[in-house]
Amino acid sequence: MEMKISKYQRSYGWKCCNSLDFGSVAIVIFFLLLHFTFFNANIFGKSYTGWDTHDWSFVNFVYFSDALRSGSVPLWTHFIQSGNFFPSFNNVGLYTPFQLIFIVIAWVINPLQSYEFMIQAAMLVGALGAYSLFRAQGAGRVVALFGAAAFDLTVQLPIPGQMVFVFSFGSLPWLLLGCLNFIQGNSRRAYVVIFQAVCFVLYIASGYLWLNIVNLIIAFLFAGGIYLSRVRGASAEQRIVLRRGILNVGLFFLVIGVLYAGLILPGIINLSSYYEKFHGDFVAPDPRLRSLSPTANFSYNSIFHAVVAAIDPRIAANDPIWMADIQAAWPYGAGWVLWIVVLATPWTRKVFSGQNFWLILLFVALLYSTGNRYGIHNIIALVPVLKANRWWFVGGYYCSIALCMLAVLKLNALSASATFRQAASRICLVLVPIAAIFIALDTPIEQYHVVAEIAFLFWLMNVVSDRLLRNVLLMGLVCASALSFLEMSKTIPTHNYSRIPDASGYVDKMARRKVNVEITENFRKLSTAHDYVFDDEGWLLEKVPFAHGYNHLSNPIYWYVKNDAFLSKIAFFAQGERVDKKLNRRDFPSDNAYAEALGQQISLSPLYPIVDAANYHGTAYADAKSGRIDKISIYPNSAKMTVVTNSPALLVFNNVSYAGWRAYIDGKPVELISTNLIFQGVWIPVGGTHTVEFVFRPYFTIFMLALPYFVWLLCALLFLRRRALNERLSSVGVGA
Repeated sequence: MEMKISKYQRSYGWKCCNSLDFGSVAIVIFFLLLHFTFFNANIFGKSYTGWDTHDWSFVNFVYFSDALRSGSVPLWTHFIQSGNFFPSFNNVGLYTPFQLIFIVIAWVINPLQSYEFMIQAAMLVGALGAYSLFRAQGAGRVVALFGAAAFDLTVQLPIPGQMVFVFSFGSLPWLLLGCLNFIQGNSRRAYVVIFQAVCFVLYIASGYLWLNIVNLIIAFLFAGGIYLSRVRGASAEQRIVLRRGILNVGLFFLVIGVLYAGLILPGIINLSSYYEKFHGDFVAPDPRLRSLSPTANFSYNSIFHAVVAAIDPRIAANDPIWMADIQAAWPYGAGWVLWIVVLATPWTRKVFSGQNFWLILLFVALLYSTGNRYGIHNIIALVPVLKANRWWFVGGYYCSIALCMLAVLKLNALSASATFRQAASRICLVLVPIAAIFIALDTPIEQYHVVAEIAFLFWLMNVVSDRLLRNVLLMGLVCASALSFLEMSKTIPTHNYSRIPDASGYVDKMARRKVNVEITENFRKLSTAHDYVFDDEGWLLEKVPFAHGYNHLSNPIYWYVKNDAFLSKIAFFAQGERVDKKLNRRDFPSDNAYAEALGQQISLSPLYPIVDAANYHGTAYADAKSGRIDKISIYPNSAKMTVVTNSPALLVFNNVSYAGWRAYIDGKPVELISTNLIFQGVWIPVGGTHTVEFVFRPYFTIFMLALPYFVWLLCALLFLRRRALNERLSSVGVGA
């Protein structure tokens, strides 16, 4: 489970991660240069990162930045789908310090560039975490750098198009490092453990929920394995340190669980409120909306496909059947360097016993990535965490993580040198099955060259005894791996690191966008049909509300009316009213039939909105058409309107209804009425000129978003109090 504990390992703490010596700066520069090699066009604004990173993450990043710049911390957005709850569990990371830094930077430079910088910074955090973890386990600088570079190349760099994945994968090394430090007794104070847990939560809040949970499970098992391996044969004094360490690990995970659950809970409650009347068989009428019924899962068609994909997808480039399966998946493989290092290094009994954890993870990840075969899906369906994800081939990334850990463990245990014969025999034992695979799959000749170069470098590294030369050869393997991944898109065009060339001047359009998020016109842009278009960003560039837009966590009933003409007005005076028929889900064969019936009820006569019987005032108003909205001003968390009417009237606010909204007329609170089942309205009891306000104050959400900062502040105060106490004790000659 661990390497031999070195003097460095025993003294390694969080302070080491933060030291700014020449070596640390050199490591940072190395990774910056590595990232620049792959993403220089993005950094200079010639291209930008696409896929969900752009269509979802970046778009919300810009909205949040513009809203904050306009003076509002957005908890709601009026610009898409007639209003949406903003701090969903996909957006909650925008309220955390890491993203806030780049959100503020976006006020000064083009937000596209600021976001690209954030992508690079997040990958740098992950790479430095991997390096720090390997160093804490006793690896030398060059071996740790090799492992961190491998982690960067195989896990982080291929997936910038899913920014939430970058955050989650990049957090795993830090999570493992924290567990290692606690067990070693490097963090003894409870408030220090809690502070580190808060920092971790505020970082993974930007990640992918499923990956975060899987990472926590892996880290928990990792910590348990370390504890069990060390407690055997430990002295009484060592057992005390280990018990204290494992208690700190428990506290660490407890704080992470509570605070992370608090951050995502408002989004889960929001989603639950939208689907609470459904029975669970809802099938989304549009790809942008989430279904409740089981959907198709995506995995490799066989374990052999999974293994090839976990090595290098280009192996099967000339086989259309294999390639159709492998190319559709996201992982780029771990590359030949890691596989050759792991397979061609001796498996000594002492080292092997410490590698079981990562070997098991490698095996489980391979099986998970083939979930639709061999009956594995039946097992996955029984495990709540595993079945929550439908992209089962992401197991390929955990294969790469396991291989990085195994490679570093084995390189660290590699003997000083081997004879020519020993090294050659090891390499040949690996090359023979590789050659057989290449012949069977008609692998492109370039792969032969890559494997030959890597095998030759690794053979040299085994036989030379000079430490400097061995380190140079090891870095040569890093360069060979980087060059191999850099050429990936030439063979597999879909594996292009999510780069989108800026052929349409999008970067310039983003720089010239309207920044102010205030809505001053009673107008919403309509669209047609169930379109699957994520990049219609006119609302973001021009700040014009849009009836469609990309938010797959919105009210499902809205999807059935989003093309209706009445939504072209943000607010209007009702021409009459209809009493809610109170349709019951039990009277319909499916959730979809029920949702469609509700939508049809709204669309039948939306200008005569549906209201509860208690709020019904009549079928028609004599002067409804004479009422008018003179002025409208809408910000993210509020809407203010000046209205004129000659008699009592119902003002309909086409904003999706949700708990936390409050209404005021002329400064006095009034009842917020449900109109057309999913929208809002207020009854104006007397004619005249009135100021109507709708205000969003979800106090529970605000508390949950602020809770990590309160805990952070409390830990800081305890730290300052402790330091002041130590200073007073030292001044009188007493040790703390």
